Amino acid sequence: MASVPARKREEGLQAVKLETVTQRLAERVEHTCSLRRVPDETVEELKRAGLFRLLQPARWGGAEAHPNHFFDTQRAIARACASTGWVYGVVTVHAWQLALFPLQAQEDVWGEDPDALISSSYAPTGKVEKAPGGYRISGRWSFSSGCDHCGWVFVGGFAPSDGPPDMRTFLVPRSDYTIEDNWHTFALQGTGSKDIVMNEVFVPEHRTHRFADGFRCLSPGNEQNHSTLANRPEAPGRMDDRAWRIQIVSDPSDDLLEVGWELPDHEASRLEDPAGVPLVINEGKTELYGFPVDLAFFHVNPRHHSLAFGGPQRKRLHHFMIEASSMDEVGLCYDRAIRAGVRIMQTLGRHPNDRMFSFYARTPSGFQFEFGWGGRTIDDATWTPTTYDRVSEWGHHPPQVIVGPRDPR
Repeated sequence: MASVPARKREEGLQAVKLETVTQRLAERVEHTCSLRRVPDETVEELKRAGLFRLLQPARWGGAEAHPNHFFDTQRAIARACASTGWVYGVVTVHAWQLALFPLQAQEDVWGEDPDALISSSYAPTGKVEKAPGGYRISGRWSFSSGCDHCGWVFVGGFAPSDGPPDMRTFLVPRSDYTIEDNWHTFALQGTGSKDIVMNEVFVPEHRTHRFADGFRCLSPGNEQNHSTLANRPEAPGRMDDRAWRIQIVSDPSDDLLEVGWELPDHEASRLEDPAGVPLVINEGKTELYGFPVDLAFFHVNPRHHSLAFGGPQRKRLHHFMIEASSMDEVGLCYDRAIRAGVRIMQTLGRHPNDRMFSFYARTPSGFQFEFGWGGRTIDDATWTPTTYDRVSEWGHHPPQVIVGPRDPR
């Protein structure tokens, strides 16, 4: 990593370039959404400003910037255009992971084009077979954000192993896979998070990276890249030693509010984020279909809550809230989600705590989103946390509970 004075000078120059770029990004938001991917001119501007190379090793001309500088850059881009901010964050972090691969893999990607970009889809949804000198992989990997602009892709898979599961990232060139244009959404429309499809693609051993090596700082690339940035004991895609963070924009002119996954005990009644925006815990402990549910609700505006943490699922974030402007919008979204095959977690219903008429659906990350209308607003000065003995006044059933037996005929 560069010396502090040199790094500060470089960050200052990038900040000037970033301000110019973000002004144009804001002007292209509608165009980005209509394209369903980030425009080519946006990607070229980010490249010219050197912003994709913040986490790239110095040996390849990268900045080896401090992760916080990367985070600040992504925030600024996301304020101007959420879709571009998403793609920028996902794609830029891959330079850090490629630096963990053997040097030959780095040369394959950056040897002729130091600006080459990589998209990803880490879920191990494909088939991996051992082959002489490497592996053969086939299958489909979804949600590869920014893939239209990338000459390579990282995909996840389990390599054959006689011992513990061997989860790996496989590096594949654009010539060996196809992109299926199936990204049609109502949010983050411009991310172009399409499917990657492969059939019997050979991946040499040097283009694979073991997840376990990343945790232990035993990656092949650690031998060549000795910077602090490259030697962080973490899984691919995780850029600092704090827990994952989610970002919420309460107002386009406000700073992004950061909420850490690691939350204090429920006895704490109020938290402050670094910008001084209050997070207020409301209440909640009840039972849902025989399972104890202990939830902490948070709000950052007069609405009862925007986030809920807890519950029996593996993710600590239970759900985030999206409020529509009418009951009809909720119903239309409910129908659309069903038609699109989105997994409905709870049917339409109304809660006693916030009076929200809503339904719940599962995100690809495992937590849920609640889409609703008519929620109550509260005043912090007079609100009293309450314990309820039921989740809903009516509805909010898991779909399998209300589906009757099939007609045997």
